Formats: sequence, C-alpha cells, structure tokens
Amino acid sequence: MKNKLLKIPVALGLALALSACGGPAEPEQTLEERVMARWQHMIERDFEAAWEYYTPGFQQTTPREDFADDMGRRPIRWQSSNLIRSECEKESCSVWVEVEYQPVGAPGPLREMRPVRINEERWLQIEGQWWFSPT
Repeated sequence: MKNKLLKIPVALGLALALSACGGPAEPEQTLEERVMARWQHMIERDFEAAWEYYTPGFQQTTPREDFADDMGRRPIRWQSSNLIRSECEKESCSVWVEVEYQPVGAPGPLREMRPVRINEERWLQIEGQWWFSPT
C-alpha cells in the first residue's frame, strides 16, 4: 500500500514536469504581441500607454507627457496596423509593420485618403522584455 501511495505523487510530479517542457513562449511571439499592442495604443491615440513600449533609455530621456504632447500634435491619424514579418538575431529584431493612416488637414479629396506605408522597426530584448527602439 505504501508503494502505491508513493507512486501517485511521483507520477503527478512527472506529468507536471513533462507538461512544462514546452517552455516559455518564443521571443517572437511575445515580440509580436508587444508590437501590435504599441500600434493599437498609437491608433487609439493613447500615447502615454504607447510610451511604455519604448526602450528604458528612451523613457529616461523623454518624459511621458512630452512624448504624448509631441505625438498628439502630429498631423496624422493612424487607422490600422498589420505585422508583416520579423527577423531576429539574439536580442534584436527588425519588424515590418504595414500601417494605414490619414493625413490631418489635407485639402479637399486628399482628406479622405488612407495611404498605407510599411514601417521597418527595431525592437530590442532587454532583461527578457521586448522594447521599441526609435533610433
């Protein structure tokens, strides 16, 4: 009886250990989530929240309020974004994002235009987290 009771916790522990073998999410998956979350904040014009995705160095030199004010004054309204692809080497990734936008203050029919642009972005992994690098 004692051997049977011992086998149950060992079997449960082994099952739990094997289920964890998948490991954490791939860096690219976490990267994709962060890229799209930053762009969603830009589309929603929540620039203070978007600032949270910029590198710690950028955050140290650019106050959140200054960043939000600067972005809010730009004559552009982002409409949608779509991650096209990413290429990573260790802790650095190039990411291509297709962005639809609307120019603000354009004359006549240009006001209704929705141009699409592909932005190449650089993202850095610092202490396990992905950050947007504006330079």
